[in-house]
Amino acid sequence: METIKKSFEKTFLPVFIFSVITGLVSAALGALGSFGSLVSLVALPPLYIGFYSFLFNLIEDGNPEISSIFNFYKSGQTFGKSFLMYNLGGLILGAVIVVVALSMVTSILMSLNSSYDAGRAVTKLLIVVLLLVIAAVFFRLMPYLYAYNKIIEVGWSLKTSFKLGAKYIYIFFGIDLLFGILSIVISFIGLGITSLEALTEFVLTVSETRDTPSAGFLSTVIGWVISAGSKWATFTAAYMIFQREYIQRGNTYDM
Repeated sequence: METIKKSFEKTFLPVFIFSVITGLVSAALGALGSFGSLVSLVALPPLYIGFYSFLFNLIEDGNPEISSIFNFYKSGQTFGKSFLMYNLGGLILGAVIVVVALSMVTSILMSLNSSYDAGRAVTKLLIVVLLLVIAAVFFRLMPYLYAYNKIIEVGWSLKTSFKLGAKYIYIFFGIDLLFGILSIVISFIGLGITSLEALTEFVLTVSETRDTPSAGFLSTVIGWVISAGSKWATFTAAYMIFQREYIQRGNTYDM
């Protein structure tokens, strides 16, 4: 409990500020379409990992310079490893989803004469995608491991993240569930949806007008706080797991 309190006092405000800034940057890049998405995929991982490293220094009573957030841009090696540590899990799962989807689509096309078979294939696809989304938690700690210990290798990080993700899966699911529910509730309240009747009316209005109302400023700010809270909780969980598992900074680890 003391670690959680210390983490909140030292890191929540920086996380909130960083969350708002990166949210605005992501929105700006998203407006550029595919090019913006590519820039975000390639250029932002060193920034996130640099920020996590900054937070680890803060929580361990260091006094890091704000400019240290950009340390992982300083060499091709740290830039490349940041990209892999941050994106490798998503790339692996994305490739698996594409392969499975193509396989399922082929099965559906081959069974068009049987609605039962086609429906079963779609159901299997949805189940597989759901399982792969759940599997994403196994890669969750990779960027935090690299931010905590800059000299570790990608293979060791992948193996360790998978092991710790499986061991502490309930923590990450709990964080996602809690903040996911809070986000939905705040979104509904911001749109004036406070009952089942209001939800039904909202859905009917959107379906008829094709125009989605925007939430108010206050609910938007609260949404930023919830988003920052999710990031802070994940960081704090990662730090506490590292402490519990005796993962140390500056140590090399064998596969």
